[in-house]
Amino acid sequence: AERGAVEVDVAVASAWLEDESAILLDVREQEELEMEWIPGATPMPLSKLDAKEVADLNAGKIVVICHTGRRSKKAVERLIEYGIKDVYSVRDGRWLR
Repeated sequence: AERGAVEVDVAVASAWLEDESAILLDVREQEELEMEWIPGATPMPLSKLDAKEVADLNAGKIVVICHTGRRSKKAVERLIEYGIKDVYSVRDGRWLR
């Protein structure tokens, strides 16, 4: 069954990152990344998102973040279409700070 993007909140996402069961993909564009960098995130702007490249990271869970949560949902949907199952969008895009 097809599913849309599953959203998780920042607390859940950061717990996964801490126990290394997930990686964080930041799909904001370069100029945004330069303004605010999330430590430990893998930058992959939505405009250049390559599902195969993401699959090749061989991560457990993949958590996607952007500024508001809109682009991360798009990215998640694209990755699900490609066949990557364990992928989540951070709700509202806000990271702990």
